[in-house]
Amino acid sequence: RIEFWCFPPFWMDVGEDPRHLVGELKTRLDAAISAEDVRATESALEELETLLDDDVVPWTEVVHAKIAHSVSEVRRCPPAGSKSLRALASDLMRRFLELGDTTR
Repeated sequence: RIEFWCFPPFWMDVGEDPRHLVGELKTRLDAAISAEDVRATESALEELETLLDDDVVPWTEVVHAKIAHSVSEVRRCPPAGSKSLRALASDLMRRFLELGDTTR
């Protein structure tokens, strides 16, 4: 597998502060959860996963945005009972715990 690394990532607008992405993402995730929109919830979770994979956003910003609460809500009660969303949210929560342990 070949991967190309660049900063900022190709999907981010030039001049965009990656820290603001987490806050915007939390807003979109919360709205998707409230609307029980499976596709939008999945999209937001996958985008969060990409941010974590690419190390674009500092862990402190993830904590500050309190997005883990929203991800936990998806894990606890996914829209339309989606098992794939529950699994994705569980994976993200596990990563949050791992990242939190390494930054203490």
